[in-house]
Amino acid sequence: MLSVHVHSIVADGMNVFYREAGTAGHPVILLLHGGIASSFQFRALMPLLARDFHVIAPDLPGHGFTSQTQGRTKPYSYTFSSLAHTLIAFVDGLKLTSYALYMFDFGAAVGYRLALAHPERVTAIVAQGGNAYVEGLGKAWEPVKALWGDVKPSSATDKLELLRAALLTPSGVHWVYSHGSGTHGNGRHVAPESHIFESSLLLQEPKRQDVHLALLADYKSTVELYPLFQRYLRDWSPRVLAIWGTRDAFLGVEGARMYRRDVPDAQVVLLDAGHFVLETHVEEVAVAVTRFMLML
Repeated sequence: MLSVHVHSIVADGMNVFYREAGTAGHPVILLLHGGIASSFQFRALMPLLARDFHVIAPDLPGHGFTSQTQGRTKPYSYTFSSLAHTLIAFVDGLKLTSYALYMFDFGAAVGYRLALAHPERVTAIVAQGGNAYVEGLGKAWEPVKALWGDVKPSSATDKLELLRAALLTPSGVHWVYSHGSGTHGNGRHVAPESHIFESSLLLQEPKRQDVHLALLADYKSTVELYPLFQRYLRDWSPRVLAIWGTRDAFLGVEGARMYRRDVPDAQVVLLDAGHFVLETHVEEVAVAVTRFMLML
């Protein structure tokens, strides 16, 4: 099994931490993590892909070990547009001009913005719970949708505080990972280090709670861009592999099937898993991604 190395690079006034495995010169796969997560979630996948590919997984701003540099003159604005701007600077800093996008959860909100900015660079799309359709937003999004529709600042603040208490405490993060695993009945469970690691970062830097809340509130801007994401898929016809857990409580499996509307030959792989597919089915995902990428 090949080793995973850690690095950092200054991009857009941020000290961007990233994990890297594989050999330079092999096809690049850029791995983009989800919310309340980091590149740590790719720890088991990267060695499995590194034999054939050059895999790079950054921590998005506000996540993992990425931090603001002392030289940055303005406070960072935690929106998906800002995260995409930083990711573009990161990619440019590494001189990456051709890559496949592996996008999970919030990573798709950032990755598709990258694709819109530089569609010519994208060799393929791997959407592992990487949603681009309103049909994929599950019932768990209802409290967040209510927040988007609230025009009263005081009421919106109250809703944000309820989300903070429900999702951004150690018990809340545990619930997200356990509920999101969808493992009831299939005998597979999320390893405890996943939620413990992310909880520890929230406890060390309480301001990260505000970052996650800001992104939940800003996800409305991503939903508004869904039609542009879909137009990109139709106009550029990238090769698409959609991997989804049939038990995903947050992003429904219809989000995977919808890809075939815009990319008719999109490959769809459905696993008896929940939202955090890599925590329970990493070997199956690695096989599917490797087969898909080697056919490019």
